[in-house]
Amino acid sequence: MLDLLRERSRQVEQSAEQLEQKVRERTRELRSKNEDLQRTVDLLGQTRRQLVVAEKLAALGELTAGVAHEINNPTAVILGNMDVLVRDLGEHAGPVRTEVDLIIEQVYRIRTIIDKLLQYSRPAQSVGAVEWVDVNAVVDDTLKLTHHELQRREMQVSTQLQTLTPVRINRQELQQVLINLIVNAVHSSPVGGDLEIETTDRGQTGVVVDVTDHGTGISAADLTRVFDPFFTTKLMGRGLGMSAVLGIVRGHKGVLKIDSQVGKGTTFRVFFPANEPSDNDVAVRRKDKAEVKDWRGSGTVLIVDDEETVCAVGKQILERMGFSVLTAPDGRAALKVFREHADEIVCVLLDLTMPHMDGKETFHAMQRLHPGVRVILCSGYNEQDAIGRLTGIGLAGFIQKPYNMATLKEKLVEVLAAGESDQ
Repeated sequence: MLDLLRERSRQVEQSAEQLEQKVRERTRELRSKNEDLQRTVDLLGQTRRQLVVAEKLAALGELTAGVAHEINNPTAVILGNMDVLVRDLGEHAGPVRTEVDLIIEQVYRIRTIIDKLLQYSRPAQSVGAVEWVDVNAVVDDTLKLTHHELQRREMQVSTQLQTLTPVRINRQELQQVLINLIVNAVHSSPVGGDLEIETTDRGQTGVVVDVTDHGTGISAADLTRVFDPFFTTKLMGRGLGMSAVLGIVRGHKGVLKIDSQVGKGTTFRVFFPANEPSDNDVAVRRKDKAEVKDWRGSGTVLIVDDEETVCAVGKQILERMGFSVLTAPDGRAALKVFREHADEIVCVLLDLTMPHMDGKETFHAMQRLHPGVRVILCSGYNEQDAIGRLTGIGLAGFIQKPYNMATLKEKLVEVLAAGESDQ
């Protein structure tokens, strides 16, 4: 009897040990599943936060695109009228020219601010429409635009510009890169500091632009973060600009390098690769700067824009180039004018956002009426967003508001020369 009790006791102990082992194993399983569940919850939370951020960025993109449209219309009017005023005054502009140049500089600063937001809110590495660009000419133009800021800080500017092979690039985005690098150099340097800009031709490989200051330099820790959105070492942030610079350069398949030493200064080196020209590119490039400057248009241009003042200043500019000009306040009116004058219209400057019938509908309607119509889209939106809304084949070109007479003339020369080469 005693042996039986001992055997039963041993069996109970074994059962208890087995039960405890199962409980321990089950506890480990539950703990592991709980950890997996927690990781899943954390991942879902992270994904949700990322979705919220993505939604906010998308909303920011829509907002800034709308703001760009609203701001660029009045700035286009200001810039156009200033351009007409200077050209009408000619050599009699005198001291007025300085004040006008300052107004023009501020208009471009406004556009640069909008471009920064648009560049940050658009998909990474996206690029607007490109054209053959003389990088040295854009350097010169950018120095004129930033002249007031450079003068205010008493910066000593020196340039070494080699004769460069033209590269295909978005001119406005290149100018945005240069403005950001120059402004960064100015604010990193003491009053009266030195700024050096050098361009180097790499032949069939591409071109290099170096922007060098002798200011405070960038620490090793900050170098790893200098291109992070919104990163800045200043009280008033300017960090968005450098993030936009990197996005533009990468979008053009270029390379951006920094060489900096604390207390000695910084060099930003930008490399843009060369491209092979197409037949149309060759046709356009046959006209050098002198030819473009002296070029006179002929025929009729139709301006379609719901802003009366934009039509008015555009009419003044185009008439000074030699064109006859027709205007329309929206797509419906534009189609009526187009039907009546299709044989004499050589080009249409078409706004994107209009009441009654927007630019997209108007563009396709004109194509149906006259498949060979040359349409240049004009918008306060950036090129990537604007052209993305017009997926049809046949758009001749794009020009972003605000633009001046020289920019519009270059675009018309390009579009009309390309049209002639197709005939």
